[in-house]
Amino acid sequence: SEKESEKESGKESEKESEKANATAANVTRTKTVKVTKQQKRMHYATLKVSETSMSAVSPLNATHIDAAVAANKALLEAEALRRLNAEAKNKLEAFIIDTRDKISSEEIFEKVSTETERDDLREQLGAMEDWIYEEGVAEEAATYKLKLKELEKACAPLYLRASELEARPKVVSKAREAVNWTLTMLETWAAERPEITADERDTVSGLCANFTEWLSTSETAQANTDDTADPAFLSSEVTAKLDAIEKEMRRLIKKPRPKPVKPKKSNATATNASAEGDAANATDSTNSTDSDADSDAGAADSSSSAEEGNRAADAHDEL
Repeated sequence: SEKESEKESGKESEKESEKANATAANVTRTKTVKVTKQQKRMHYATLKVSETSMSAVSPLNATHIDAAVAANKALLEAEALRRLNAEAKNKLEAFIIDTRDKISSEEIFEKVSTETERDDLREQLGAMEDWIYEEGVAEEAATYKLKLKELEKACAPLYLRASELEARPKVVSKAREAVNWTLTMLETWAAERPEITADERDTVSGLCANFTEWLSTSETAQANTDDTADPAFLSSEVTAKLDAIEKEMRRLIKKPRPKPVKPKKSNATATNASAEGDAANATDSTNSTDSDADSDAGAADSSSSAEEGNRAADAHDEL
């Protein structure tokens, strides 16, 4: 038995030594290694370049490029000039066509012109159209603009009569409405706007009166003027004369209102206290009067009524 136990202990010692050897074998050993840092250096080298033409055409130089740029600039300027001339020519041609159609088809132009006037304008328009397609086919913009002004000047009276025939009644109607509204506002302000003085209201009222008188006279003159003649007055004149009234009304509308006066609390309290005292006195006087003799009742009643009337008057004055 002793031998067996010795054998078992020996085996256990051997196993423990084997485990210790295996653990030592698995351990990693570290070693410090020195690393040398590398340095970067830049190396420069000058390159030599040469130009070699491989075709028969020589490359463009600075002179060639400048010449090409100048030629392109000249082309652009010529195109801009051509476009400017074409636009002026088209405007002149469009005015001729448009005016001729209006004279021949629109009824309003027949009302404001005679047949002789329309024939003269047609002749001028036709002559100008022939000039465009013959002598003036390649003129400059300034020439076309000058020709357009000539036609506009010749047609201006007819266009003015036509526009005024439509615009003048509308402007006159609105002007009379504005004057009526102004007079109504003046009447309202007399009661509701004490900050607007009577002189200010009279000034605006005078402007309205003068405007109405001028407008009535002008309408009478226009009624006696034929539509084919120059108008007796223009709608722009109505607007210009009405501006003075509108300007003054705007000023009065913006005029600040006076600030309301706040009642003083002390005065109100004193007034209430005085009124209460008077009422108490009146009650005492009435009670004492009731206790008097029948012979003095009428005199006491009349005296009390007089005192109450005086106190009421005093209280009204204080309020």
